[in-house]
Amino acid sequence: MQLRDHPIFTIRNIGCWWPPVWVNSRKNHRHVLHGEVGTLVDTMIHEDLPNRLFMKTEHDDERFLGVLVVSDVSLCLQLHKLLQQKLGASIEEIGDLEIDFLF
Repeated sequence: MQLRDHPIFTIRNIGCWWPPVWVNSRKNHRHVLHGEVGTLVDTMIHEDLPNRLFMKTEHDDERFLGVLVVSDVSLCLQLHKLLQQKLGASIEEIGDLEIDFLF
């Protein structure tokens, strides 16, 4: 199963979180992107939000931040470790990843 289709991103009553909405990370510049755009620069998990994976991307020489809400904390950590190995890949390539092991 491809990452973009994995049920870990579907939260009851909310819907699917893939791909995240990308928000420009500069304070004085609000620019939002939608879709599988950009290149993965980094991923982070905040200790207070362990089921959210924050993703930094770069698109057209600008940095953007998106967040994935994952249905399970341990799966979020597994995904974080996987994506740390994919830094520099396009978000579309990330969506194409086969991740049958995440269940």
